[in-house]
Amino acid sequence: MTWVIFFVCLIPAIYEAYTDRFGESKKDKIIDGILLVAGSLVIAGVSWWFGQNPLSVLLLIFAWRVLLFNQVVNWFLKRYSGNHNDINIWTYIGTTSPIDKIISKVNPVVRLAVRVVVFGFAVWWFLS
Repeated sequence: MTWVIFFVCLIPAIYEAYTDRFGESKKDKIIDGILLVAGSLVIAGVSWWFGQNPLSVLLLIFAWRVLLFNQVVNWFLKRYSGNHNDINIWTYIGTTSPIDKIISKVNPVVRLAVRVVVFGFAVWWFLS
């Protein structure tokens, strides 16, 4: 059951990336945020019934998002949004939010290394 929960924790990141495939308005971000928090809490609650630490599950949901969200949403944007045809899905970071503006100045290899470390810690805690 641990491995089922492990992969179920990926669902919020994939869902958010899929709903962003044509871009996103401020209203959409608020709705997505509410749905993602509620869904994450439901996943953590259900996982508790199966003996999993809910905090480790929440961290794993966050870590999946940190690890994969930008690449997956960029792939969806490149495929479905006409004005994103030329982006590199591994290095592109939008500049619509203040956080994106800061993160876009960090070397892509450093960003990937940080993502892998965060994900590795979350997996270690989840499995321990």
